[in-house]
Amino acid sequence: MCQSQAESENNALIAGRRFRKAAAILSTATSALLLGFIATADAAVCNWQVANSIWSTPANWSCAASPGAADDAVINVGQNVDLDISPTVTKFTLANSAAILSGAGTLTSTSTFDLQAGAVSAKLDGNVGLNKTTGGTVTLSGANTYTGSTQVSAGTLTLGASNVIADASSLVVSGNNNVFNLGTNNDTVAGVQLLSGSIDGSGTLTSSSAFDLQSGTVNAKLGGNSIGLNKTTGGTVTLNGANTYTGSTQVSAGTLTLGASNVIADASSLVVSGNNNVFNLGTNNDTVAGVQLLSGSIDGSGTLTSNSAFDLQSGMVNAKLGGNVGLNKTTSGTVTLNNTNSYTGNSLVDAGILNFTGSNTHSADFTGNGTLQFGGGTQQFNSGSNIATANVVFSGGTNLVNPGATVASTDVLFSGGTNTINGNYSASNSTSVSGGIVNFSSSVASLFNLGSTFTISDGTVNLQRNSAQVSRYVQTGGILSGPGELAVQSAVLSGGEMRGPGRLIINGSGGSASDLLLNGNFILNNQSTVLNSGNVRVTSNASFIGNGTYRQTTGTTRVDGAWSQALTEIQAGSFGGNGTVSGPVINDGRVGSAGARLTLNGPVSGSGSYAGIVDINNSFSPGPGGSGIAAIDATAADLIFRPSSSLNLELGGVSGQLVTDSITARSIDIQGAQLNLQRLLSQPNFSPQQAFSQSVLLQTTSGSITGNFNQRISCPEGSSDMFVFSKQEKQLLLTMIPRLPNLVPADVQSLASALQQIDCSASTPANLQNLLNGLKPFLASGNSDASKVDQFISALRQISPGQIAAERTVSNQIARLQTSNIDQRLNTLRYASAGNSFNAPANISSSVANSLNTNTIQSTISSPNQANSISSPGGSSSLSAPSATGAPSANGISIQATTPEKDSQSSSTNPSSVSFSLNTGNDTDGTDLISGFSNLGLFINGQFEWADRTATIAQRGYASTMSAVTAGADYRLSKRLLLGLSAGYGSSSAVISQQGGSQKIDGYTLSAFGSLNLTDNWYVDLVNNLTYNQYDSKRTTVYRDANDRPINETAASLTDGWQNRTSLSSGYDIALKEWTFGLRGRTEYGYNFVNGREEQGAGLGMNMIIGDLDNQALSSSIGAMISHAMSTPIGVLVSQVNVEWEHQWFNKNSLITTRFVDAPNNSFTTNNFIIDKDYLNVRAGLSAQLPFGGSAFVQYDTTIGQQYISRHAFNIGIRMEF
Repeated sequence: MCQSQAESENNALIAGRRFRKAAAILSTATSALLLGFIATADAAVCNWQVANSIWSTPANWSCAASPGAADDAVINVGQNVDLDISPTVTKFTLANSAAILSGAGTLTSTSTFDLQAGAVSAKLDGNVGLNKTTGGTVTLSGANTYTGSTQVSAGTLTLGASNVIADASSLVVSGNNNVFNLGTNNDTVAGVQLLSGSIDGSGTLTSSSAFDLQSGTVNAKLGGNSIGLNKTTGGTVTLNGANTYTGSTQVSAGTLTLGASNVIADASSLVVSGNNNVFNLGTNNDTVAGVQLLSGSIDGSGTLTSNSAFDLQSGMVNAKLGGNVGLNKTTSGTVTLNNTNSYTGNSLVDAGILNFTGSNTHSADFTGNGTLQFGGGTQQFNSGSNIATANVVFSGGTNLVNPGATVASTDVLFSGGTNTINGNYSASNSTSVSGGIVNFSSSVASLFNLGSTFTISDGTVNLQRNSAQVSRYVQTGGILSGPGELAVQSAVLSGGEMRGPGRLIINGSGGSASDLLLNGNFILNNQSTVLNSGNVRVTSNASFIGNGTYRQTTGTTRVDGAWSQALTEIQAGSFGGNGTVSGPVINDGRVGSAGARLTLNGPVSGSGSYAGIVDINNSFSPGPGGSGIAAIDATAADLIFRPSSSLNLELGGVSGQLVTDSITARSIDIQGAQLNLQRLLSQPNFSPQQAFSQSVLLQTTSGSITGNFNQRISCPEGSSDMFVFSKQEKQLLLTMIPRLPNLVPADVQSLASALQQIDCSASTPANLQNLLNGLKPFLASGNSDASKVDQFISALRQISPGQIAAERTVSNQIARLQTSNIDQRLNTLRYASAGNSFNAPANISSSVANSLNTNTIQSTISSPNQANSISSPGGSSSLSAPSATGAPSANGISIQATTPEKDSQSSSTNPSSVSFSLNTGNDTDGTDLISGFSNLGLFINGQFEWADRTATIAQRGYASTMSAVTAGADYRLSKRLLLGLSAGYGSSSAVISQQGGSQKIDGYTLSAFGSLNLTDNWYVDLVNNLTYNQYDSKRTTVYRDANDRPINETAASLTDGWQNRTSLSSGYDIALKEWTFGLRGRTEYGYNFVNGREEQGAGLGMNMIIGDLDNQALSSSIGAMISHAMSTPIGVLVSQVNVEWEHQWFNKNSLITTRFVDAPNNSFTTNNFIIDKDYLNVRAGLSAQLPFGGSAFVQYDTTIGQQYISRHAFNIGIRMEF
């Protein structure tokens, strides 16, 4: 046995034969005898050993002999082995990529050839097969005669020549990455099975039996006469070669994919079967003898051309179908065509469904007893194309039937997509629309027939054709629109919508049947519905709604459900039932029916009659409106005017006498409706020619007029006549009194309207009724005593709670006082340390003198007794705190002045200058404008103000006094930035003019403020505060009523509120010696909110509920100031004057909405104060910087230019540093 030592040690089988290795070292003759003996005794594995290349040389084998029939021959070294004999071995293994078996001999094996790597050009023989194993490549070049199968189970098996594999051998390729490669060669085998992997090369592989392709790729050509190809199992096979086999190509499992065009021979037919099985062209094109799709799909974007009619039974075609042939759909399944086809023949749909979803242009015919469906894409039917299948369904995409094309099916269904019919249309039985858009174009001229039944359940139908007639129309949903006219003999509408501007014509047969039955929810929009004859019924569970027009020229309409149209016009006939009607109704026929209750929720007009019970919830306007007086006959009706309704009656005059619309009914129930009087358009300024003129507005026959007009009674414009309404049991009269009360304030008008509503109420509270009884007699004498009218207006002015307006004005001033206190505090800091030049007197107090720096430059104050004099150009005068080192203090005032004239220098070349500085412990350069104070300061300010507001005809005045105190602390964060907090209290007392009562307001304020010096001359201040206010109001009403009874009632209330005010101001100062001139700008925003309250304590029902109040104001001001600083024995005094112009950008006050406590449902409004837009603020003050680190100020403040207000205020304050 031929083996190396290592092989022997690692092979249990060979290890038992180790003694044979020892025989190899004997002499050649002895070894031959020994090996011959052993060979007959035991089979050997003979490995090729590199010596010479001759097979028969014993020394070339590890077994020291040429392998025999009982031996395994193994070539696993890279050498060309010359098969010089034709031996037979048990097994042959080729296992080196450089190994070659060549020669003229034939190697016969009694077991399967195991080829792993290398090349074989010698012949291989035996009744065995060949197996390509491991990942290497084996090349076969000999004309092999072995008869078993050739299997590629690993790596690559390559043919180096044609006809290498015996014709009796079958080829089996398995393994995803394994390859059988023909190269450029051709070969014929008994059969081909591709389990996985690939068959490569450009040659032709011919099989004597059908190709069995399960998974993998075939790049070579497949050939065979009358031999087919079957794609089996669930994998994918890709064909890339130009195959020549002529049998059928069947896809019975998995996917067969074309990797190139013209892969299948034209003589081969394609058969696809199995629901999930696929024939995929990809982007390629191919032509076949025929195509049969039993199930599954034909995929790809390429074109599959057939030389015979396509036989499609079930499945999906995503590829394009082409050819000068037709298409047959003959079984019950569904076939979907998803691409753009180019076949030119007719399509027979005799069973099942043929569905087009790709984009196609059709010029041929569609016939058969099946269903033709167009479910997507764009379908165009050109002239000459006829759709004549038993059923046609347009379910998606865009479908265009061009002129000359015809739809002539028995039943047509539109369920989706956009469909335009420009050609002929004739459905012999029915047309149904369940989705999508259908346009019946006006260009359809020769033939248009919707069938005997037209049904819409969803989607949109646009009827452009002038006229269409059907026996029966059913709509359960969807939309019917367009200008066309649809005439029906009967219709059932249970849902959906009609849109115009077309018309639905009902030509019913009349009688007891419902020619138009509405038994669902239906919408009619922008379409005219005309009832020419017959009966229309809306059942109790149905609705007929929309913004269309329903016009009844005769017949009857019964509404037991919901009805809502943009216009319901009853020209004749009756319109009644137990339903609900919304939308405008013009009644020139009869509305309502005996024994029924009809509810009208929309505006009603017209001169027709009424019957039964009619419930009115909207406006009711007799007559045509604005053009004439109407008398409504409702003697067979009971009319109910609900609180949401309004009765609009017109008035005019005939020969100076008052005439009005009138209603005569069996009974009238007024449940708080609104009454509106309107003038005829033709008589906009009619006024009676006598003092009193009366007309009957409402009257009843057998019943009564019950209830009252509780809502606002609207009187007509055109004059200031007075209208008085009086209700009797069976009549409501209008009395018109000419009068011209020209000077009635708006709040008095609002109050009078509320009192009129209260007076109309069926349940007027007793207190308010007593109030009204004292007011109404003022008007009892008509126009004979105009002074009574003035007294009436004066009394109402006293009752109106105009005092409330003062609350917002006065409380706004409280917050403004707090802001002003802080502004003045910051101004005092600047004024006290403004740039000034002065000489301290020799007798300055020791406390001041001790604060002077004795170690400054030449001419500075150096001792308490030394006179301060400036004797050099660089000299200075300073006021500062001493330091231990003699250097300038970390905190102190430094006021410096250079006076060139002292040194006889020309002031023109060295002008006088002045500067000041604030040292904050980290800088001595003297650049801070706010100086002379320690980091922390405490202050307290107080202010007293008095103001008077003049009363006007529309507003009450008041006299108020206000006082405020503010205490706080400020802290200097750096040499330019100061921040602070403060708390304040303010109190105001006001006495209302005209004996109107009093008000007291207490305010509690928290403020935050800051000052920033942007440069030595320019500063910015910001103040923001929040104030909580408490209000104590006493509102007094004093007048004499119409019965000469003195009325003096006081209503008290307590409430609270809060307000916020933000002030941003800036200034720029220029110092000229002891004078400082500055420009000032300021913007303030304030928001004030007062909670509503309920008064108590007043009689005659004069306690009121006052709603929430709020105010927003934004103002800006610009101005200037001038100050003067001088030194005194007690400190530095600065006087200043400030004048600014202030403009109110807006001052928004919410309406003062008020209600009587006893009648909370009737509200009225009260005037707010008129706010001046522009005025001047003038301030004058004196501040002092004291030597012990404190400061104080006093200021006078007033406002000039306000029309109704005069105001004066004093402000004082002190500040201490630590």
